[in-house]
Amino acid sequence: MQIIFNFVYIFSIYNITIEASQQTTIEITNMQGQMTRAIGANDNKTNIDVSTFQSGIYFIKVKSEKGVMVKKLVKE
Repeated sequence: MQIIFNFVYIFSIYNITIEASQQTTIEITNMQGQMTRAIGANDNKTNIDVSTFQSGIYFIKVKSEKGVMVKKLVKE
């Protein structure tokens, strides 16, 4: 499974771009394990605006039929 994460921070706007070659489910959870956002991604490229998230540490879990990948996001 190949998934590409791009984190962009420009002028207080946080944008995450996730590129995957298959249908994916994206879950974002905080440090307490509470799900902040869940997205079903049918396209090859998915953009997620996290500018409204409070400062803290989040985990982005991308699941597909080929596996699971988790990345950590620190929002200041």
